[in-house]
Amino acid sequence: MTEEEWIERQLAKAPEPTAEDVWWVLNRFGFPQEQVEAAYEAMLREKEEREAAGQPGGGRAGVRRSEP
Repeated sequence: MTEEEWIERQLAKAPEPTAEDVWWVLNRFGFPQEQVEAAYEAMLREKEEREAAGQPGGGRAGVRRSEP
């Protein structure tokens, strides 16, 4: 198996990113504030939807973050 095939296989097994994952990346790497804020709002909506559905949270639990 080549390195490229291995990477493709790992990516195929990876879970879909949550809104929290997207917000974390945007916030961490200095994207424009309006994009970070929009991602933060999406993250909050996603968390509320998960809680309403009785599903546990996800994303980067335990990672210290700064809010917009």
